Amino acid sequence: MRVRTLSLLAAFASLASSAAVAAEAPKAKAAAAQLCNGTFSNGVSINVKAAVYMPDVGYITNAKPPTPVITAANQTVCDVHTFAWNQFLYLTQSDPKTPTVARFMQLAPWYHALTVGPKPGPYPGGPTDLRTAFLDQGQAGTDGHLIDTANQTVRYDIRFDPYMYASIVDQNYYTAPLFNTACNPDPANNGNCKNNDKIWMIPSGANEHPEPGSTEVKTAWRDFGLPTNCPSSQYFCQGRFGLVGFHFVNKTFSHGEWIWASFEHVANDPDCAPGGDEPIAPMSPINSNWSFFNTKTVPSDVMSSKVCNVTSNPPQCNFNPNPTGKAFIPVNVCRTDMISAGGASSANCTVNTSSPNNAGNVACLNATIMPQLSGVWRNYKMIGSVWVAGGVGPNQDFRIQMFQSQVQGIPYVAPSGFTNLADTTMETWLQKGSTGYDPFGTNAKQAGCFLCHNEPSAFGKGNRQADMSHFPGKLPLLKLQALKATLIKASDTVKAPR
Repeated sequence: MRVRTLSLLAAFASLASSAAVAAEAPKAKAAAAQLCNGTFSNGVSINVKAAVYMPDVGYITNAKPPTPVITAANQTVCDVHTFAWNQFLYLTQSDPKTPTVARFMQLAPWYHALTVGPKPGPYPGGPTDLRTAFLDQGQAGTDGHLIDTANQTVRYDIRFDPYMYASIVDQNYYTAPLFNTACNPDPANNGNCKNNDKIWMIPSGANEHPEPGSTEVKTAWRDFGLPTNCPSSQYFCQGRFGLVGFHFVNKTFSHGEWIWASFEHVANDPDCAPGGDEPIAPMSPINSNWSFFNTKTVPSDVMSSKVCNVTSNPPQCNFNPNPTGKAFIPVNVCRTDMISAGGASSANCTVNTSSPNNAGNVACLNATIMPQLSGVWRNYKMIGSVWVAGGVGPNQDFRIQMFQSQVQGIPYVAPSGFTNLADTTMETWLQKGSTGYDPFGTNAKQAGCFLCHNEPSAFGKGNRQADMSHFPGKLPLLKLQALKATLIKASDTVKAPR
């Protein structure tokens, strides 16, 4: 890394310093058959109450004794899911210097990180309050608006950590002209970068050991209209907005394709069919109304059968949110890719390397970790994570099976984990098997993060990206200015336009 990068990363010291303090590091345990309850295959356990930042799967910087590295080839699916839970805990907890502010709220929002000007300054950080753009309410991919049962539109926020900021600034990607110079868009190929195999986030290069990598956090917020209306006993509230979805991507030395993970509030919506951990019921698991599933408007047989059909025409759930092309309407939402029922049962907690049990392992992690949390964070569960089997190098070009065609001479890797991962608050209409309304005709086989995030991105005309991230989509000056002009603080009481 260059000097500028090092100075920018110094800003992250207060957020990640605990990772270097041996006294705070999780204790390594004697190697034994792995159970998916918060312990990695190298014997290290995550600290649920005070999570320690991990630069890679099951690895702690400067731990004493040293943490054994789990190579990508030796990582179990449980290891990666456990890493995702650890990073979520770390990002949602606070540090001693700012005990009342969750770490992810201290990350730089897109409107700070991408407006650093001709002479980039140090990492800009927060604000630690939430501000959302009224124009920035469309979901990725479909641009659909998700409207809750109270007829309010979900809003989205994106933030970058110092490592990703350093990548953007140090490599001159922070304005549209600079990014286009690095990208060299190809008009004959949907505007994709001719130099996509040269644009990488930190870590990049042939590193000798795990080191902190770029993290991008996207959150979904339910608008309760007034700051006093957000039920702070049930949701992580920022003024009038309550957190309903938390999606992050973390680039590591062993996973240059990033590790993609999603968490949701348990009261968002039920499973589409029986057999999962949140079946259709009159009330949510916290005895509240569902946020995006209205028991009064679903067909009567849905409540009796516990099935909301998503393949019928028209579908009973996950149907077209804009049927007239003029206005978005509330849609009853359900989850198609379910987490296993049974909690921390033996069947769920067992780690099977020959036939990975993703839904069961995540169920065991949720059942083990969530009860240990305090306050509203007990109401947020992991819905899955996805990566590629065996990982790829941090600056390695590759293609993904199921989602892309093979290219001779370039690694052709298989997705692993929740292959069709979709957050019901962020990719509502791009869920696996949700084919009654299928915007792109991809839900049967290609639903999931890697549908849009791959190298080079072939999804959508002019879909520019840098190392699997779509942050360049916010760089065009007029769009950036329009979005910034609509930012409101979470404490504002102005009526949200539709």
